[in-house]
Amino acid sequence: MSLDVVLLEPIEERLKEWETKKEKSLKEAEGLKGLIPLIETYYSERKPDESKELFSYNITHNLNSMAEEAGIYKHLWRPEELGITKAVDLILPLTEGLKRLIDNPEHYKTFTPENKWGSYEGLVAFVNEYRDACIEFPTATIYVSR
Repeated sequence: MSLDVVLLEPIEERLKEWETKKEKSLKEAEGLKGLIPLIETYYSERKPDESKELFSYNITHNLNSMAEEAGIYKHLWRPEELGITKAVDLILPLTEGLKRLIDNPEHYKTFTPENKWGSYEGLVAFVNEYRDACIEFPTATIYVSR
C-alpha cells in the first residue's frame, strides 16, 4: 500500500489561461475574413474541462509512524482533516517537519519499518520534494489517495 499525493492546477486557472489565448488569437485575426470562425471552432474543441497534474509522488504507508513522530502525518496522509486543500498551506508544516527529521536522523531511523519497506532517507526525500513542489505551485489543489 502507498500514499499518493498529487498537486493539481485549479481548473479556474486553466480556463483563465485558455480564455487569454483565445482572445489573443481573435485579436490577431481581426480583419482576416473567415479566420475568426476557425479560431472559435479550434478553441471550443480544446476548452479544458479538468485540472492539470503539476506534481505527483508516492511513498509507502510503512513510514506513517515516522511521519507521525515528525509531526507531519496528517499533513501528508490526511490534509483534509486539517482543512488543508491548497499547496501553500503545506509549505510551513512540511518545512518544519523536514527540519525535525534532518536535525535528529538517528531518532527517526528507529521508526524504520521492520520489513525494511521504506526508509528514513526515503521519507526525507519525499517530504523535501513535496515541500519544494508546494513552493513552486502554491495555488495547486492537493489530492491524496491512500
